[in-house]
Amino acid sequence: PFAAVLGCSDARAPLEILFGRGENEMFAVRVAGNVLGEECLGSLDYAIGHLPSLRLVAVAGHTGCGAVTAAVDAFLAPAGLLDLAANRPLHALVARLLPAVRAADHALRRAQGEGAAARPGYRAALVDVAVALNAALVAATLRRAYPAPLGVVYGVYDLAGHLVRMPDGDRWRPGLAAPPADAA
Repeated sequence: PFAAVLGCSDARAPLEILFGRGENEMFAVRVAGNVLGEECLGSLDYAIGHLPSLRLVAVAGHTGCGAVTAAVDAFLAPAGLLDLAANRPLHALVARLLPAVRAADHALRRAQGEGAAARPGYRAALVDVAVALNAALVAATLRRAYPAPLGVVYGVYDLAGHLVRMPDGDRWRPGLAAPPADAA
């Protein structure tokens, strides 16, 4: 494999197909919300340490992610997070997504004003922005864990348009992006 890809376990986002790759061309690690937990990091560590052909690590989020949506719903109605407390694995997954959701809320309020949350479509916009920020944050974490010459990129698979996209200023364009270099 030339790439290790961390993607969501959602069947609508099959990594080999969306990147147009065949069997054994990618080392795929899949978990709901492409959350970077210990097991996923261990899998990536294994691939990087044992597959000398690897040149790239990619993080692939996707639109309409159910795990990110669950985190958004917990953010918007925090009592919902308490309801998840009995299901420790699901609670842990949602909790790992909350920083991206908080950052997405902050970004939307900064761009649209403090009244953004009261506007129609806010929840859907929050999910979309959180998906992209989660992929970017995970890629930035991996960039720090795996220095050059190994490349690290991220993108968001658009379920409706069937394209992997990356942020480009205020717009999106097809392809993958380098992870952000800093918090700004």
